[in-house]
Amino acid sequence: SSRAMTSGASAESVATAPRLLNGAQVEEAIAAEYPEQLRREGVGGTVRLRLLVGTDGIPAEVRLLETSGYPVLDAAASRVAVLLRFSPSTDSGGKPLRVWASFPISFRVR
Repeated sequence: SSRAMTSGASAESVATAPRLLNGAQVEEAIAAEYPEQLRREGVGGTVRLRLLVGTDGIPAEVRLLETSGYPVLDAAASRVAVLLRFSPSTDSGGKPLRVWASFPISFRVR
């Protein structure tokens, strides 16, 4: 399972980190967006994205943090990122927070 790491808010202010809610949908999207030629050639990779997860759990911004080494996989990961839905991060009082999170999207030949 993928884990999001928070940063940008102080550790004391973040009580809960964002947690992916729609993993099955994301897996389907990864399979659908996997470039066919790379899949046939057995080429995969992991793209690490930096997401600004809003108080609604939807990424407000998506940035490339670490490339897979294949621009076409990086672009596919960005298309998958718009579908990501998280439980929002909260402070110790339970108030939703906007936080930056690191999130990996891996393309693997099955």
